[in-house]
Amino acid sequence: MIVNFEGQVLFWEKPPFWDESPQTTIFPDYPRFSGFQSCYFDEDEKRLWCAARLSAADEVELQLRRVDDWSIVDKDVVKDPFSLSYFLFSPTGERNVAALSIAAETDCMDVW
Repeated sequence: MIVNFEGQVLFWEKPPFWDESPQTTIFPDYPRFSGFQSCYFDEDEKRLWCAARLSAADEVELQLRRVDDWSIVDKDVVKDPFSLSYFLFSPTGERNVAALSIAAETDCMDVW
């Protein structure tokens, strides 16, 4: 869900892997893995980068969206290299390029 400072919802969409029932979770021990894990607006605020877990099988969908209509411009499915990792986008200082950090439950981390 994208909300402005006035509390107005600008955009909302179910993530690719979403459980409708509050009683059952996809990952009972890891509720943070249901939904979009990370979203990041680029520096010109024209694109939104998103990461969403697809299943318990360690697959994550990476999306690049156009902000003016929220459409998906490009997407790819990647394997989680550490299993049940957390994905986080961050700036690189280079125009139109974002870094993707992948952090494991332990002390492993990878940056793409």
